[in-house]
Amino acid sequence: IFDTLTFSYLNELLERGYQRPVQMDDMPRLPEEDLANFVGSRLHQAWEQESKKAVPSLFRVLLDEYGREFFIGNLLKVPQDVLIFAGPYLLQRLVEYLDPLSPMAQESTWFTGISIVIAIFFSQLVQSLFLHQYFNRVFHVAMRVRTGLMCLVYRKAIGLSHVAKLEEDCSTGSIVNMMQVDVQRMLDFIPYASNLLWSSPFQICFCIFLLWSKVGVAALAGLGTMLVIMPINLWSMKELEKVQKRNMKHKDERVRAVSELLSGIRVLKLFAWEGPASDKVREVRAEEVSALRRFGVLGALQGVLWSSTTAFVALAVFGTYTGLGNRLSLDVAFPVLSLIIILQFPLTVLPWMCMSAVSFSISLKRISKFLKAQSLHDARRKLRSEEEDGSSDPDRLSLQVNNATMEWLPDREVLRDISIRLRDGALLAIVGPVGCGKSTLLSAILGELGIKSGSISILDGSIGYVPQQPWVINAPLRDNVLMGKEFDEDLYYSVISAAALEQDLNVLPAGDETEIGERGINLSGGQKQRVCLARALYACPSLFVLDDPLSAVDSHVAQHIFDNCIVGLMAKRSRILVTHRVDLIRAAPYIIALGQGRILAQGTYEQLVAQGVDLGLEAEIKEEEEEEEKEEKEEAKKKSAEERVQALKAGSSSQNLKEGKGKGSLMEEEERASGVVKAETYKIYLRSIGVDMLALIVCSGVVGELAHVLTGWWISHWASQESEVPVDPENTFYLLVYILFALSQAGTIFIRDVFLALGGLRASTRLHNAMLASVIRAPMQFFDTTPLGRILNRFSKDQDTADGALPKSIDELYSCFLAVLGPLCLMVSVTPWAILGVLPVIYVYISIFNFFRRTSREIKRLEANTRSPIYAHFTESLNGSHCLRAFQLVSSFERQSEERIDHLNRVFWPMVSCNRWLGLRLELCGNMLISCSALAAVVARVLGLVDHTYASLLGLSVTYALGITNELGWMVRQTTEAEANMNSVERVERYACLEPEADLNAPEDAWPANGEVVFENVYMRYRPTTPLVLKGLSMKISPGQRVGICGRTGAGKSSLISALFRLVELSGG
Repeated sequence: IFDTLTFSYLNELLERGYQRPVQMDDMPRLPEEDLANFVGSRLHQAWEQESKKAVPSLFRVLLDEYGREFFIGNLLKVPQDVLIFAGPYLLQRLVEYLDPLSPMAQESTWFTGISIVIAIFFSQLVQSLFLHQYFNRVFHVAMRVRTGLMCLVYRKAIGLSHVAKLEEDCSTGSIVNMMQVDVQRMLDFIPYASNLLWSSPFQICFCIFLLWSKVGVAALAGLGTMLVIMPINLWSMKELEKVQKRNMKHKDERVRAVSELLSGIRVLKLFAWEGPASDKVREVRAEEVSALRRFGVLGALQGVLWSSTTAFVALAVFGTYTGLGNRLSLDVAFPVLSLIIILQFPLTVLPWMCMSAVSFSISLKRISKFLKAQSLHDARRKLRSEEEDGSSDPDRLSLQVNNATMEWLPDREVLRDISIRLRDGALLAIVGPVGCGKSTLLSAILGELGIKSGSISILDGSIGYVPQQPWVINAPLRDNVLMGKEFDEDLYYSVISAAALEQDLNVLPAGDETEIGERGINLSGGQKQRVCLARALYACPSLFVLDDPLSAVDSHVAQHIFDNCIVGLMAKRSRILVTHRVDLIRAAPYIIALGQGRILAQGTYEQLVAQGVDLGLEAEIKEEEEEEEKEEKEEAKKKSAEERVQALKAGSSSQNLKEGKGKGSLMEEEERASGVVKAETYKIYLRSIGVDMLALIVCSGVVGELAHVLTGWWISHWASQESEVPVDPENTFYLLVYILFALSQAGTIFIRDVFLALGGLRASTRLHNAMLASVIRAPMQFFDTTPLGRILNRFSKDQDTADGALPKSIDELYSCFLAVLGPLCLMVSVTPWAILGVLPVIYVYISIFNFFRRTSREIKRLEANTRSPIYAHFTESLNGSHCLRAFQLVSSFERQSEERIDHLNRVFWPMVSCNRWLGLRLELCGNMLISCSALAAVVARVLGLVDHTYASLLGLSVTYALGITNELGWMVRQTTEAEANMNSVERVERYACLEPEADLNAPEDAWPANGEVVFENVYMRYRPTTPLVLKGLSMKISPGQRVGICGRTGAGKSSLISALFRLVELSGG
């Protein structure tokens, strides 16, 4: 029980993380009831039942599944919400005990004071225990909701019909956005939903009741002030949202400009257009900076509203209270002040929660609408078993289409009156002009398309599908072929040979262990198409559906594939081939010519030619290609297919693959942040802000906190006056001075926030300009070995962090530091002996923070690393959903998705629990500081050192100490947040210091004088570790001479051009 209450079961993980960076294996296993398969299956079943109702409700399903646990979690918050009001009551009792003029002080002993201190300590401790148990429960609910919805959205997306995609805006981008944004909003809202549902209303009502009991109608003045501030706060939030939308628009324009620049960097360098291209980016950046400045000013205004609310509400309450003829006493001032501090949070958070609830509702409706969208179902086609047709019948039909009319959308026919009969093991070729419906027909056969009339029946069995647009996954090439099937060496290498992939395996850095990038970025179109062909072959299906698989390959490769694959390995299987290579299908026993949405003719090649059907023989093979193909065939004859397979096996032995590991990618690995951010990074950032800005930020912050402490001191001074006059003329003076202090606090906080925002913007702009100049002057080697997405991430995510998140986290950290430092200084100045308790508590606080930070930092990095694969796999699955359905891999990919979600949750849940571990211990430290302050005051009272005025200072010290608890926890979170955000600065700075190209040795204005080009013994390699690509090349091109450069693939033609334009520096010559 103790371990559960205090989260001490995490000590082992934190100790491990303190000694070394934690890894995935260090994360505890999830219990079965939290596994994605369990959670997703239960929610899927519940939604299936709900969807049968007339008006299905996703909210009702979530409430039925998780409502009980959420309700139990909320019960744990009730004691915390009640005990939060024990602070003002106990503070009143303490002030009465300390004040020599109060009746209680005359009758109390030292035991009374100690009892009050103990009561304060335990009330704060019980609050912390219940609060963190509550958060642990509701975060668990939120995690399960996110898990369930992720699984639900994934399952729905994979089986989504084309009607839904076209009619209901279910594009890949919108579905991925739903997974990333809408599902995440569930997680963001649920843990704090109680603030909107009951907690904040309860706190507000109870606060008003207690204030009324203390100051009467003056409580309404404070409430009225807050109600005035709330709309201003809401207006500022809406304005911030508008400006943020403009910011995002400018940011998108800048990133688009950078993307265009990077995508065409080779052309820019060839034409020496780096200057104009970078100027365009800077122009867009200038507009973005202008919008960011406005955002910073509005953010500073909102910060002032939050920070100064207490001061102005206290002014309204105390001004009204004294104006009505009441004397402000110590036992009224400090409890009222602490109640106003309590009231500030629910009143400020309520508008934010209302906006979050609206976002939650919108996201829930979007997900619900998506789940109600139309799915594919097998009723469109009939699957016949072998028993129905007779497994031994030589004339049994593998495919039968009877007078079918097909449509993508209701009442929008695309193919009419289609009838096809394909015998088992036969080859059917489908030809026709572009857009005539060939791919549409294949989609209908695969069950992807609606059948308005007629029928389609296929022999039940597996299908091997090669789409027109190749689909590969981000995995080694071998995994792309196997797709989860067991490795059969003989079959595998036969398939590789038939798909003409053996040369590619020899060229790829690690053979078939080479990792294929996202969307096959490191493969050509022809290579991707052949990988898809090999995948279909390896699946050994009963029916092959081939949608123009020869479109992206050379003529000799197409012939090889047709001979060795389509009429070779596939010979005993049923095949449907769509192609424009009409010269290759003369051997097809049956051909269908499509056009105008119907079958124009069908029969053998000779029959179609005799009927005068135009088969589209526009793609005649050129004479040069025929010669080249002839040479290739002559070479190929020297080695039989069996020999090629054996050679391929030998070349791809496990030993060779082991040696190739690490060479599997052309791209350099991205640097991984580890440990603390270097001090030099902080220095660079602070220098970029500027000494003038830093001085203003520091000074305004100190003055603002001083004004904050003085407002409290002035109230204590005011309340300590012993005047019994009902309406004291000096009240006006006290009010005016208080207004002066309050305005000083608001003004200096506004100045601090504005200059921090502008200073951060100045720093990020300088870093951006330096990075842009550095990247555009980087050599081509950098762009060849660095993925475009990684460079764009520096200009988007990292730059966005430097623009906004980093200055905000620094502002919050500085505010928390001052909010802790001010009360501590007040406490020590009022009761110097309290430092004997304060110093050990501070030491423990710092030790806990350092102990926690190492593990927390690595867990956050792990969490970020496990989040991306979910969305990458989701996008990959959506793009290839038709292939998954054809190969019957949907269940397999669902399991893969669930495994990735489990990986995320394995990190996410320890991260949440570790935050609870930390929060509880930091609040205990804050509790100790409060107790030290209260105990020091009691000791002073016992020693007879307290008079009426001193009692007011002691009361002020304890009042401010009550607010330290939350500030301590928030300061740690902002420290880790700021440190994480500084990683972005570190990455931007790294790109701002790239090794540039050689100096621009600008020629004379008159150059070139005669246009002569001379190469003298030129040597060139692309990178220091790669072999020479030009070896002692010498040639001379005379002025006006026309020269053609020819050679086989890899001979060095492009390398020669790169050397000519100095895209790559010469190694010699």
